Amino acid sequence: MTRRIVYTATPHGFGHAAILTAVMASVAVRYPAVRQTLVTTVPEAVLRERFSGAYEVVPHQCPTDFGMMMSSTTRIRLPETLDRYRTVHAQGSEALLEWRSLLGRLKPSLVVSSASYMAVAAASSLSVPAVTAGPFLWHDIIQAYAPGAVDVLSEMAAGYQAASAFLLTTPHVKPTVSGPEALTVGPVGLGGFDRRTELLRRGIVRDGERVVFASLGGMQEDVPYQRWLCPSGWRLLTQQDASRTGLRISDLIASASAVVTKPGYGTYVEAALAWAHLISRSRPDWPETTGLIRWYQGLGLPAEDVPEESFSEAGPLVGLAASKPISTRLAGYPGPSGLRTSGAEDCAALLMQRFLA
Repeated sequence: MTRRIVYTATPHGFGHAAILTAVMASVAVRYPAVRQTLVTTVPEAVLRERFSGAYEVVPHQCPTDFGMMMSSTTRIRLPETLDRYRTVHAQGSEALLEWRSLLGRLKPSLVVSSASYMAVAAASSLSVPAVTAGPFLWHDIIQAYAPGAVDVLSEMAAGYQAASAFLLTTPHVKPTVSGPEALTVGPVGLGGFDRRTELLRRGIVRDGERVVFASLGGMQEDVPYQRWLCPSGWRLLTQQDASRTGLRISDLIASASAVVTKPGYGTYVEAALAWAHLISRSRPDWPETTGLIRWYQGLGLPAEDVPEESFSEAGPLVGLAASKPISTRLAGYPGPSGLRTSGAEDCAALLMQRFLA
């Protein structure tokens, strides 16, 4: 009988899907007979850019699987977020039945959620083992902003408590939901390939220039990149340049000496693989922020926490004028070579040996 893993990725930006595609790539290499399906509304083109192997994409989103309502890449609409969760929870078992119906059609042997609590609850109700995989649970994000929203938090906690385990990527937000075993794995990400030679050949950068790549994640926001002042010796590239050049965003990150982003798991890991100077948009209220920056700096890499106002008008790049090239090879990090990080392999081994055995 063919075993099937169904993965679910919250479409709150692209980070959850990036983590899961890295895990799927490792499973595909080590266990090619396992059938893999990814349930998400993240565009399939984005998914295939990261992992082009044999897997199915089911474009489906449960009403509870939205994460947080946002007005920008860093500003949360908390009242609307809580109202949306409450509206769905008030509908009783409707969302659970929707997930049960979908999983009933897909017939998984295992469900891996990043990080839908309703998918976990539905799998458990069908006697299918389920685990979460990622740097946080949405319960703990909501709790950080609205600790008094007990009605919302209790529903989320009940769903997560049905999990067989929480697979926590390095770094992560420590879960406050009790019950399931917490298993820590290494960093998870798919590094790109260094395309600096191609960028030079195509005239996108000049000889001697270093690339600074700016991406504030998969959330839509009108960022005035064209007004940012870029120090001499640097070339600013953005997500728009990825579309224009036909290069993958992960390849542009791997080609960069500096990366401008917001606190978010996927870009931090890919920037670390490129040994990049990190310029991070200040987001002190986001529960991941402190752990991510400490982890990055702990690798011996420079990471700046830059105020929000610096991202308008002249931009946050002025500090790069004094930035020196990073030449020290990081222990355990292969650099911009396209290799998977250890956490993806850790997850694949755990999924197959403990939960799909």
